[in-house]
Amino acid sequence: MKKSILIIDDKDFVREDLKYMIKRKYQDAVEISEAVSGNKAIAKMKEATPDLVITDWEMTDGNGALVCAFCQQRNINVIICAGYYEPAVAKLGIPLVIKPYLKNVLPCIETYFKEEKDEENTKIEMHIF
Repeated sequence: MKKSILIIDDKDFVREDLKYMIKRKYQDAVEISEAVSGNKAIAKMKEATPDLVITDWEMTDGNGALVCAFCQQRNINVIICAGYYEPAVAKLGIPLVIKPYLKNVLPCIETYFKEEKDEENTKIEMHIF
C-alpha cells in the first residue's frame, strides 16, 4: 500500500526538490501531495489524512507551528524542514531538517517507514540533521 506524504512549503523549488528526492528513492511506494501554506495544508488534511507531513516552519498564511498542532491532534507524523535551527521546534520533539542539508530528510522518512514496518506505535524521536 502506498504511503501518502504531504509537502508544505511556500517556496516552489523546495517542494520540487523534496518531491524529486523522495520519488527517486521510493518511486511508486509513495504518493506525494503539496501545499503552499499551513492553512491550505490543513484544508487538504481535513479532506484526506496523509501518513507523513513534511513542513516548513516559517510561512505566511499558517506557519509550521499551526501545522504541527493540527497534526498532533490527529496523530500524524511530522518532519519539519526549516531554513535554520529553530529552538521552538526542538521543544516539540519533532524531527528537524535544516534546508541547506535537504537530502537529510530521507533518513527521517526511512525511520518513519521502518517504524511502520515494525508496527510500532511510537513517534519518531527528535533528530536534527
